[in-house]
Amino acid sequence: MAKQTKSKSEPADAGTTTAAKTLYDISREFSALEELLQGIDGDVTPEQQAQLDEFLKGLEKDRDAKIDGYCGLIRDLEARRAARKAEAERFAKLAKFDENKVKRLKWVLLNFFRLHNVERVETVRFRLRRASNASAPVIVGERFLNFPEELPERFRTVEFVPNLKEIKKALDDGETLDFASFGEKGENLRIE
Repeated sequence: MAKQTKSKSEPADAGTTTAAKTLYDISREFSALEELLQGIDGDVTPEQQAQLDEFLKGLEKDRDAKIDGYCGLIRDLEARRAARKAEAERFAKLAKFDENKVKRLKWVLLNFFRLHNVERVETVRFRLRRASNASAPVIVGERFLNFPEELPERFRTVEFVPNLKEIKKALDDGETLDFASFGEKGENLRIE
């Protein structure tokens, strides 16, 4: 006999476990309950009240279990993010270490070529050639690196960026600015 499978479009059994319900499902059930309560005119019988209480108790249990699961997942992802960030920083340091080692080894090899007036060498795996750079580097005096505003205007650039700290202070002080205003205050979720 062929095994029958339940399609996803069929309603869930009354005994559906919390794990099978999504927050969307739980939210829909709360909305359906609100609509049901709006349709009740007059007094609620003790039997109806008992049914409503039981329904609410089940919904809250489902909701709390699902939210607890979400929070657990968030904590796991935060821990994974921290571990990956630390690992990325570790790998970045190792990459910088390797980069410095490569520069140092190339410098030693170039100095060997210079010292022995070698232009080209061909090994079993590599062909090396001592070559001049395309252009000489520009060296700016330390004073001008520290105080670029002392350079003639032609030899410096100016970058304009909004001073958000001063703009916020002006808005806090009640100034009306035609170029800035406060946006809508956001919300965040704190998990303790």
